Amino acid sequence: MRKIISIISWLSLVALMVPPIMYLAGSLPLPVVKTWMLVFTVVWFATVPFWMDRKEPG
Repeated sequence: MRKIISIISWLSLVALMVPPIMYLAGSLPLPVVKTWMLVFTVVWFATVPFWMDRKEPG
């Protein structure tokens, strides 16, 4: 479970880079970029405490 949460958090961190790039390319309007960045930020902060700075069980 910890591995899945870790993958989700890293994917959300990488996904945070996509909306600004699409905005600079002219593909997304600014309000949409802000919304998606908020969503990915919430996912990042919701998942990180479950795996970061914790020792492996066992």
